[in-house]
Amino acid sequence: MMISEKKSKKVFNRYTALVIVSMVIFSALLIRLIFMQIIDSQYYKGLSNTDSIKGINQPGPRGDIVDRNGVVLATDKQSYVLTFMATEQSNLAFFNTMEKVIKILDDKKEKQSDSFPLKISPAFKFDFNTSDIKASQILELRFKKDRGLDELIFRDKAKTDTSYDVKSYKELSLKQQAKVDEALLKIDAEKTYKLLWDQYTKDYLDTKSKTFSQVIKNKILKYTLEEQRRFMLVKDALKMQSFSGYKPVAIANNIARETAFVFEEQLSNLPGVDISQQPIRTYPLGQLASAVIGNISRITSDNQEKYLELGYDVDTDLVGVAGIEGAFESRLRGTKGTTQVEVNKTGRIVKEKNRMEPYPGEKLQLTINSDIQAIAEKALDKAMVDLQKDPNKNEDVNTGNATRGAVVVLNANTGEVLAMVSKPGFDPNEFAVTGGLTPAQYKQYFAPDLEAFGNDFIDRMGLVGKNSGMSKQNILDDLFPVDKSTKVRIDAKDIVARPFFNYALNGAVPPGSTFKPVTAIAGLETGVITPYNIVNDQRFFIGDDGKPVWFPHDPPNGIVNMKEAIALSSNPYFMELGRKLRNANLATPKEDILAQFAWKLGLGAPQSVKSPGTGIEIKSESFGQVYNSTTLKNNYANIYWIKIADNLKVGKDKDYSKVFPILYLGTDANDNAAVIKIKASIKTTVQGIIKDGIMKDDTLRTLITNLVSADEKYKDRNFKKGDFDSIIVEINRIAKYTANNEINGGFNMYDASIGQGISAFTPLQMADYVATLVNGGNRYKVHVVNKITDADGTLLQEAKPEILSKTGFKQQNVDAVKEGMKGVTGEGGTAAYSFKNFSKYMVTGGKTGTATYNNDQKLMGRSPYAWFVGFAPFDKPEIAVAAVIYDGGYGSSSAPVVRAVYEAYFKDTLKQQGYVPEDDFVKEFYNK
Repeated sequence: MMISEKKSKKVFNRYTALVIVSMVIFSALLIRLIFMQIIDSQYYKGLSNTDSIKGINQPGPRGDIVDRNGVVLATDKQSYVLTFMATEQSNLAFFNTMEKVIKILDDKKEKQSDSFPLKISPAFKFDFNTSDIKASQILELRFKKDRGLDELIFRDKAKTDTSYDVKSYKELSLKQQAKVDEALLKIDAEKTYKLLWDQYTKDYLDTKSKTFSQVIKNKILKYTLEEQRRFMLVKDALKMQSFSGYKPVAIANNIARETAFVFEEQLSNLPGVDISQQPIRTYPLGQLASAVIGNISRITSDNQEKYLELGYDVDTDLVGVAGIEGAFESRLRGTKGTTQVEVNKTGRIVKEKNRMEPYPGEKLQLTINSDIQAIAEKALDKAMVDLQKDPNKNEDVNTGNATRGAVVVLNANTGEVLAMVSKPGFDPNEFAVTGGLTPAQYKQYFAPDLEAFGNDFIDRMGLVGKNSGMSKQNILDDLFPVDKSTKVRIDAKDIVARPFFNYALNGAVPPGSTFKPVTAIAGLETGVITPYNIVNDQRFFIGDDGKPVWFPHDPPNGIVNMKEAIALSSNPYFMELGRKLRNANLATPKEDILAQFAWKLGLGAPQSVKSPGTGIEIKSESFGQVYNSTTLKNNYANIYWIKIADNLKVGKDKDYSKVFPILYLGTDANDNAAVIKIKASIKTTVQGIIKDGIMKDDTLRTLITNLVSADEKYKDRNFKKGDFDSIIVEINRIAKYTANNEINGGFNMYDASIGQGISAFTPLQMADYVATLVNGGNRYKVHVVNKITDADGTLLQEAKPEILSKTGFKQQNVDAVKEGMKGVTGEGGTAAYSFKNFSKYMVTGGKTGTATYNNDQKLMGRSPYAWFVGFAPFDKPEIAVAAVIYDGGYGSSSAPVVRAVYEAYFKDTLKQQGYVPEDDFVKEFYNK
C-alpha cells in the first residue's frame, strides 16, 4: 500500500517550474503581440516609420497697425501653406511628386513661391531687386558663394597653384579672394543656371547609381527650361536650408482652402508634401498709405548675419523693410512658438508631443486718418491724370509725364502726420508672402523695360523735333544710357516713376516760389524791408552785370509791395530782396542770411547738426538743405572736380579748344597705394582752389610730378616742364576762374530767394515749415505713431507733442507774411481759380511754386515741379499741407489736391454751411 501511494503523487521539480514560467512568459508575449498587431497596429505602423522627434518653430503673428480711429491698416490672418520636407524617401520620389504638385497648382490657378533671383525669361539674368550696380554685384557674389560656386573656382585654381588648396573661401588671402570674386562675376546667369541644375540633378543622373530608374533619368533630361526652374525653386530652397535641421520649405504660400483640401486628400501619394496653417500679413485697404505702412519681405543675403544675431530664421522669416513695418520691426515682430513632433520617414508629422504657443507682436496706432489719406490719394491721382490727358494745356510746358507726386498733411499744432501720400504706390499684399509676385508684377516693380519705355516717351513728348540734329536713338542713349558694366539701360534724367521711392519722405526737389515766404520773413526780421516796400515788376530783374533776367511766362505785375508780391508770386520782387539781404551789413555771412531763417523753419540745418531731420519715426527720411555757403562750395567742388578730371583724361577741353597732356585722376582698380594717395591729395588741393580761389601752383606741380613717377601708365611718357604748366593752367582756368567766380556770384543768392538753385526739400519738410510758420513759431517733432500697446491692450507708449525749437519771429512779421499767403488763394492770387468757391466758406493761406528741373528740361521731356503749400483755417490754423507733382508744370496744378484735403478734414463744418465739393470722389465721401 505504501509503495502504490508514492507512485500516484505528483512530483514538483525544477523542470516543472521552468515549464510553467515559460508558459506564462509566452502567454504574456502572445497577448502583447495581439494588442500590437491588431488593436494598436496603426500606432505602431506609424511609429515603425518614425524618423525622429523634431522641434518645429511656429511663427508669431505680427502686431496690428491701425489708424487714429482704429481702422485696420495691417494685420495677420491664418493661411494655408504647401510645404516640402526633404527625407530619404521624399528625395527618392522628388520629381514624380513635384510633377503632381505643379499640375494641381496650375489646375487650381495657384502661384508657386518664387523668390529665386536667377531668371530665364525673356533671357537668362540675375535680378536682385536693386538698381544699384555695386549692390547687385555684392548680392550676385553672395548668391554664388552660398551655392558653392566659389569652391569650384578655387578647386580649379588649386590644380595649378597649391596656395589655393584650402577648405574654404575664408582661408584664402585677400588677394586670392579678389581673384575668386572676379572669376565668379564672369560666370554669367546662363552658366550659373546650368551649374546649379547639374548640382541638383547629379544624384538622379549618376550612371553608376541604380537607385533611380532609367525612366526617371530620361524624364529629367527632357524637362524644358521652365519645368527645370520650377523644380529648382524647391531644390534651391532645400539647399539653402540644409543646415537648419527639420524645416520644410514652402512650395506655395497663401493657397485657397479648396486647393489645400485637394492636397490633403492626396498626401499619401505625395512624399514630403504637407499642408500647414501659418499667419500671413494682410493689408485690408490695399495700396492705401503704402508710403507710411511700408511692406515686409524675405531677408536678403546681405542682411542675414544681422538678423541671425537677432534670432531670426533667415531662410523663412519675413521682416519689415520699409515704412512703419521696417522702422518698428522689433516691436511688430511676434514671438515664435515651438511644437515638438514625431516625424516619419516621408517627412510627415505623426504625433504632436508638446507645444509652446506663439505670441503676437505689439499693436501700433498711427496718427494717420485713413479718410483724409484716401481723399489725398484720390485727389493727387486725379490731378496727375488730368495733366496727362491735356499735356499741352499751357504751351510752354508739357505735362504728359506727370506720373509722380506726393502729399503731406500735418496737424499744425502737434506735429502729427494726418496723411502721407507718395505716388505711384504699391500694394503691400503682393509682398506679404515669399515669391508672391507674378512675372509681370516683378518686371513692373524691379525690371522695367527702359528701352521700350524710352522709345514711347520720346514719341509722346515729341523730343525728336525738339532736339535739333539728334536722332531718336541718340536721344534714347542720352536719356536712358546703357550701363557699361551691367549692359542694362538706366534712368539718367529721373523720368520713370518708382513705386518704392517715397516721394513724400525722400523726394528733395527745388521748392520754387513756395520758398518766397521764407525770403519775406528774412527781409522783415533783419529790417531790410517792411511790408510796404515796393518794386516795379515788369517781369525782369537786372543782374549784377547790368543785364536783365527775363520771366517771359509771367505777367508784368507793376508796382507791388511784399504782400502783393507773395500773392502774385513776383520773381523780380524777391530777387531784389535777395540782393538787399546779400548787400546788407549784417553779422551773418552774406551767403548764409537766408539759411539762418530757413533752418529755424526746418528747411535744412547747419552743418554742425549731426543728424538733422523732422523727427519722424521712419528712419529712411531724407533731409533737404537750403542754399548756404558751405553746401554751395561743396557742390561746386564736386561738380567741377569731375569736369577737370574728365578734361584731363582726354587731354582737351571741347568748349575752349584747349589741348594738354593726358592725365588720369579718376579711380582705377590697378592703382597702387602710392598712386591712390597722390590722387587723393591732388583732388583735395584742386577742390580747395575751387572753394577758396587761392591758386597753389607749386603744390600741384609737385603732386603731378610725383603721380607721373609713381603711376605705371606714364613710364613711357616724357613729361616736360611745359606739359606740367599746361595742365596747371587748365586746372586753374576751371577751378579758380570758373568755379570760384561762380561761387562768389550774386546770382546764387538771387536764385535761392525764389526757391531755385541748390535748395531742395521734401514735401514733409515743406509741410513742417508751413506749420511752424503759422502756429506761433513752434517747430514740433513730426510723428506718425500715436501709441503702442501689447497684444492684450496694455498701453506701452503714447506720443505727446514735443517742441524741437522755436523760431522767435516777431508776430507782426509772421502776420504780414500770412496776409500775403491769404492773397494767393483769394481773388487775383495765383491759386484763386482752385479756391474761388471754397474761399466763400473758409479763408485759407497758401503759396504756389513752379520749380525748374533744369534749364534744358524741355529737351529731355521734363517739366517744372508743381508745388502748392497751404494752411487752414486762416485765423487759427489747424492743418498744414504740402503737395507736389513732378513734371506738373505750374504750381497751381497742385492746388486742387490741397483743396480736397481741406474738404475732407473740415467735412462736418463745411457740410453745416451747405458747401458742395467740386470733385465726385469728395462728394461720395460727404454722402457716406
